[in-house]
Amino acid sequence: MTEILTRALGFIIIIIAGYLFKKRGIITLSESKVISKIIMNITLPAALASGFQGVVINSTLISMIFLGIVTNIIMLFVGFIVSKRKSSMDKVFYMINSSSYNIGNFTIPFAQAFFPSTTLAALCLFDMGNGMMCLGISFAVVSAIVNKNSKFSLSNFLKILTSSPSFMTYIIMFIITSIGIYLPNSAYSIIKLFGNANTFLAMFLIGIIFEINIDFENAKKIFKIIFIRYIGSIVFACIIFFILPFSKDIKTIITMAVFSPILSIAPIYCQRLGGDYSLAGVINSICIVCSLIAMTTILILFT
Repeated sequence: MTEILTRALGFIIIIIAGYLFKKRGIITLSESKVISKIIMNITLPAALASGFQGVVINSTLISMIFLGIVTNIIMLFVGFIVSKRKSSMDKVFYMINSSSYNIGNFTIPFAQAFFPSTTLAALCLFDMGNGMMCLGISFAVVSAIVNKNSKFSLSNFLKILTSSPSFMTYIIMFIITSIGIYLPNSAYSIIKLFGNANTFLAMFLIGIIFEINIDFENAKKIFKIIFIRYIGSIVFACIIFFILPFSKDIKTIITMAVFSPILSIAPIYCQRLGGDYSLAGVINSICIVCSLIAMTTILILFT
């Protein structure tokens, strides 16, 4: 427990450091885009690839992909039900922010410090399913609901997925591991030199982009979304722990996944579909705090 709290405190200190660097003008929001590009194109793909070291693809790991898809579908549907009688702008807001999990830039860097690569692989495959939804399908579904003239484009969907370095890393590593091709340990040693930097950079970037400016007129909407997300997370956690036939480590890490904060690009999706961009950004920041607390609690209770 002491080790968990110490590491969690370390993550909080890194986030605070990023926030202070922004507030003091040492790093501006525009300059933070460089850090984001390094994470998305170098350190995160390396961290994901290293998670496949020594992994044998089996039915349990494959089921993680479907679990990632199903949880997103359920939360997308919940967002639709809650906003059914509301305006198109509210439909966008509720559906986009009720579903999707920021696993690559938040949960994986957090989990790296506590789990071996064989367990981390389950989280990576869950994120494959999550990525299929939140990087393409969910956006297309919401767009079709709020814009009757909008049509699903398979080519655009595939273009979005293949342009994501993280998703392509998942695909490549999944394929070569499935057919029994394994990189030598020396290759993984080099990959880990890049991947080990991911945790610090991801948490530092979270601190830079962290901002909460709550408009009290919108407070009810903000906390309604948060309530929906975390009630959903609790329900999923109960199903994972008491019904699904996985090992304790996998149950723990996937429970952490369903408590992940909202996808970092959710505010951009809201803006593109006519939703409230700034309000989505506030929810994103609040969920980072809630998820950090939830994941630390899960580790203390179940490891």
